[in-house]
Amino acid sequence: MRRIVRQLALVAACLLAAATTPASAQRIVYVDDDGPADFDTIQAAIDAASDGDTVLIASGTYTGDGNRDIDFKGKAITVRSQDGPRGCAIDCQGSEAEPHRGFHFHSGEDADSILVGVSIVNGYADYGGGIQCWNASPTIVGCVVSRNTVESDGGGVCVWGSSPMISNCILSENEAGEDGGGVYCGEGQPISIRNCTIINNRAGVHGHWNSSGGGIVFGSGMGEVLVHNTIIWGNQAPCGTQLALVGCTSIVGCVKPTVKYCCVEPGPNSTTSGYQLAMNGVFETNHNITDDPLLVLGSDGDCHLRSQAGRWDSNSAGWILDDVTSPCIDAGDSDSPIGSEPSPNGGVINMGAYGGTAEASKSYPRSSTVLYVDGSAAIGGDGSSWTNAYRYLQDALAAARHGETPVEIRVAQGCYKPDHAIDITRGDRGAVFHLSGGMTLTGGYAGGSRPDPNARDVDLYETVLSGDLKGDDTPRASRSINLAAPTRTDNSRALVVMEGNRLAPCVVDGFRVDSARESAAVQLGLVYPYVRNCRFTNNASGAVSLTGAGACPEFTDCQFLRNTALNGSAIYVGADLPDQTPTTVAVKRCVFRENHATEEGGAIVVRACDTSYIRGCLFVGNTARFGGAIFLDTQETVHVANCILAGNRATETGGGIYVHSWDVDVRCCTFAGNRARYGRAVETSRSFYDIDVINSILRDDGSELLDARRIPSPVTSVTYNSIKQWAFGGEGNIDVDPLFADPGYWDANGTPDDPSDDFFVEGDYHLKSQTGRWDPNSASWVVDDVTSPCIDAGDPDSPIGDEPEPNGGIINMGAYGGTAEASKSISDAVITSD
Repeated sequence: MRRIVRQLALVAACLLAAATTPASAQRIVYVDDDGPADFDTIQAAIDAASDGDTVLIASGTYTGDGNRDIDFKGKAITVRSQDGPRGCAIDCQGSEAEPHRGFHFHSGEDADSILVGVSIVNGYADYGGGIQCWNASPTIVGCVVSRNTVESDGGGVCVWGSSPMISNCILSENEAGEDGGGVYCGEGQPISIRNCTIINNRAGVHGHWNSSGGGIVFGSGMGEVLVHNTIIWGNQAPCGTQLALVGCTSIVGCVKPTVKYCCVEPGPNSTTSGYQLAMNGVFETNHNITDDPLLVLGSDGDCHLRSQAGRWDSNSAGWILDDVTSPCIDAGDSDSPIGSEPSPNGGVINMGAYGGTAEASKSYPRSSTVLYVDGSAAIGGDGSSWTNAYRYLQDALAAARHGETPVEIRVAQGCYKPDHAIDITRGDRGAVFHLSGGMTLTGGYAGGSRPDPNARDVDLYETVLSGDLKGDDTPRASRSINLAAPTRTDNSRALVVMEGNRLAPCVVDGFRVDSARESAAVQLGLVYPYVRNCRFTNNASGAVSLTGAGACPEFTDCQFLRNTALNGSAIYVGADLPDQTPTTVAVKRCVFRENHATEEGGAIVVRACDTSYIRGCLFVGNTARFGGAIFLDTQETVHVANCILAGNRATETGGGIYVHSWDVDVRCCTFAGNRARYGRAVETSRSFYDIDVINSILRDDGSELLDARRIPSPVTSVTYNSIKQWAFGGEGNIDVDPLFADPGYWDANGTPDDPSDDFFVEGDYHLKSQTGRWDPNSASWVVDDVTSPCIDAGDPDSPIGDEPEPNGGIINMGAYGGTAEASKSISDAVITSD
């Protein structure tokens, strides 16, 4: 890829409003290397400028002294090109014999020192071939940094002791002898990289086996780093072709970069940390994709995104149509402003360097068709309104499949069965509700029988997808389901099948999904499914099953109650998913109660190929042979955070979690009353797996974490926890009563000699506090006569998040640490415990 200097022609003008000069701006200082202007060189213009001035560079290629190694000298000025980086190139003409770079920020510059819309090429230096930030924090917007070389770190940009903001930039074809082909983030303050395209850079050109980060490398002593709405693709390095964290042999104690709403090229060596350990979960990630970004490229190195709706072509200075559409269009953070993106734009910013600019590739129009379903409606409606609603959900789905997407199907309260349709035979056990790409299925509406049919409350207006085709299932009286019971043998085999893709995801929101028999109630294929506000109950072969690759499901605010399966009775993510189509599972604020698996994962089994998340969830009374609540078997990190696991039981090992994964990060969780032969809280199958437990409470009557035979382990980090009967040390670990509001307990069920029929009585795991504890029953703050020793006892370096005042400035241990329900701190009162 060559000549990227021809790109971003309009970006500088579009982004100038975001990089405004201070209110005290005095004048514009003009630079033109071969025309009438104030100065012939950029450095001379900077030297003559004062705080608040703008140095405006005319189009041209700038070379020689005064136009390289450019120094802002600490001034709060804006240096920008007149026509963007396509027309303004700084050719450093650097070499090993005569090194030069583009810009050197080293005089304490801050965000008011702004560089906009230039290309920097052919730099050669020890560090930072294009730009070096040394104890300086400038703003760099809409620039192209290409074909620069360094002997050591940061082929394009090197950041050390600095907090720059880099946005809407392209970094391409830069090379580093050691680390960071595109960007090197060393020790320093928070760094922000937003809406950039980092492509085809290379690290390790000197041939060292441990050179890292072809795209970006993060040093272990850095501050918080945010990489946002960015494309990182085609980079090369011996370790971490796209992203790498160096200098850490364990992720605990290292600041984790946040990489979210980014497109990152996948692969076994795509992201790494340390020098030998492939701890790919070191990055805090969210909503990233791994699909080919479909850049134009070519000899010009065009980094615009291909689009069937319209893509800016710099050569013709016009809009052209492609035969494909990039998955990075409308894939950025929905909370980011779309800026100057032209219409149609979908209302969501694009990823990459042109996101938020006038050159952003266009979207398809996304106006949704709405269809209505009401089980009390007359047969013959066309679904156009509540008055003319379809009576059968199957008929609405059939119409949606044959119409234009996206389409939303709004379903009124009532019970809907898959064999109910005009053209389906009653009692057809193979019938399913089939959702294809671009469909949103929304339940919980009042429907046409109510004064306001659009009123929506998923609890008040319960909408049920039921597999009980004859309506004759007997109430479930025990934890197991008799599949041979006459009233269940005629139930649906499955209930819902979801298909789609990144550009046309599926959504199911606001249903109770009940009584499937022989297969999982909801089956996911190659889709981006979003399941929200749903309740899965009494499904005999699992609630949700994913066996295809690349699905990336999200479950939010769902409940899974009394489901059974061989493995993963609530959520099962299948094995043998290929690396090239990674699957990421996100489970947020869900409740799992009394689910039972015969073998693995009473509630969840995750056998995925990419980083997954389980956050803010409650697991109570789930059972299995291995992993009473959760069974993990994945090559990537699984993050479990702010979860409560209480009263779960494994007949063998791992009462709460059984780990057969490379890397598990457990933080701010509460384990209480879980039972197992070994590892009542967490058990691992091998000693070389990386298990990190921090800021958590483990009170399961001993034998808490792993099997004691495997402690200590060189890759296990257990710090700042309250652990019952813990004898293995670790910074910040304590063994004290956490003083739960209500600890919960096992009831012997009248048979004290037979533990098999015991049941768990759920407790309240908020921490007692003399200053204030949140009481979920009264939805108010109450005051206790004692204060938990787990308040303000977490890792001092962990962010306290949303903890209310007074919070002592240190995160609490346990599931509510860092949340708005964290118990309050005391300053003068004596902390007590039983």
